[in-house]
Amino acid sequence: MTDVATPFDRLGAHVLEVASDPWVIAALAASAGETAALSESHADHDLRLVFGRDLGAPGFGDAMVIVGWTAPVIVSGVAWVFGWSMDDTPLARAGSAALQAAGITVALTGLLKVATGRAYPLNGGDPADSARYKHPDYASEWHPFHNGIGAWPSGHAAGMFSAAAALTFASGSPWVGAVSFPAAGAVACAMLVGDRHWTSDVLAGTLLGLAIGRNVGLAFAEQRAQKLTWGPTPLGSGAGFGAWGRF
Repeated sequence: MTDVATPFDRLGAHVLEVASDPWVIAALAASAGETAALSESHADHDLRLVFGRDLGAPGFGDAMVIVGWTAPVIVSGVAWVFGWSMDDTPLARAGSAALQAAGITVALTGLLKVATGRAYPLNGGDPADSARYKHPDYASEWHPFHNGIGAWPSGHAAGMFSAAAALTFASGSPWVGAVSFPAAGAVACAMLVGDRHWTSDVLAGTLLGLAIGRNVGLAFAEQRAQKLTWGPTPLGSGAGFGAWGRF
């Protein structure tokens, strides 16, 4: 068996790369900006009325909550296990990248949720309460470090888009993206029509997930080039120049 990738490959280095990645920094800045605008203007509340009330699909939202937490781990894990067991380096690399990206993303979003302490749309209320949509002030409620695991950013959107981006960039296959990104989008939309997140939460999670997944996916893709060795090699009775390594 060749030296296939694992989800722990260069984990520390990748965390540092994510922290200094201009795309991740830009995503965080854009997330903060759009959230401030939507929260303070109560546009988040108006969008909640459109998605959660007028287009409400609580059953779909409930189902996608489960998918959002399990799909990044199960799909990425299966890809890695099959890649490892079949000595399929590209498949193992893509699965490893997605697992690592999802892990980094969950850690970051968890810290942000605790640090911001944003109230969820229901804000602890009864989902069956007819007055659930009559609280525009909920959209601008923030209790930093005093509200447990808050709503911002959406962990479901972040995790799904992070795994989708990592799988796509690590594999280099547009077909992977054609399947994974719509799946991530479905989960993100479910957070809105299921009345589980504010629009700004979902946008922030999407931006952060995409940026982190891109970074980690490209890092794993570059391992292929780093494993190549160039130099002279014997060719029959003579010698030549070639490349070898893990593909």
